[in-house]
Amino acid sequence: MKKMRLLAFICSFFLIVTLSSCSVNEIIGNTPIDYSAEEPIADFSASEELISSLSDMIYALTIDSIKLPEFSDTASALSKCGDSLLNHLLTTNYSRFSGNTEVLKRAAKEYKNMNITAAIGESDYEGALYKYFNHGGNIRHESTARFKYLSKIDAYIPAVQAQANKFSLDIISVAETENTYRMSFYCSNGEEVSPEYLAVFVKRDKGGCYIQSLRQMASEKINYKIPPVFS
Repeated sequence: MKKMRLLAFICSFFLIVTLSSCSVNEIIGNTPIDYSAEEPIADFSASEELISSLSDMIYALTIDSIKLPEFSDTASALSKCGDSLLNHLLTTNYSRFSGNTEVLKRAAKEYKNMNITAAIGESDYEGALYKYFNHGGNIRHESTARFKYLSKIDAYIPAVQAQANKFSLDIISVAETENTYRMSFYCSNGEEVSPEYLAVFVKRDKGGCYIQSLRQMASEKINYKIPPVFS
């Protein structure tokens, strides 16, 4: 009888531990899959369409600076790039977030003393977080360094003037693996050139991709001769 009780206790203990582990994983998210060992299967350095799509994600990571934030997972990307993503949305889709929109109509009613001419709704911001960083969970909406969050209209408005990126990307290579695209590049602004960066984009099952990580490859600035296809 004692052996049966002991066996039942052990089984119950491991069941609780397993369920607890699952709960923790659901809260903090699963560890990103490491695709670094995958071998390249194709070269997309001449694919203008793919390069344009990948470059758009890079431009969303900073506000007109050739020094980019480094990250290796969704959580760190959100903590470092939320403000720049809002800025990117406003500068690249200004007509969508200004003018006679439903959000601005609500803003005029709820904030009569404020002259609000542009606003990014929660759903637009959350959609961009999923598109660029694969974030599909809950997010705490709050003001950032450059945007003020207005809870009455569930939207962000610019607290300072939005600033479009003026630097360019000098692409070195774009390689495809089974599950990713890897793009190495420099950022350049006139004579100023950044270190080399490597961005890893994870493919989605239904097409498209999101950026999973970005890291600096070289510690010194290097003047790189741009291939004719990109010049």
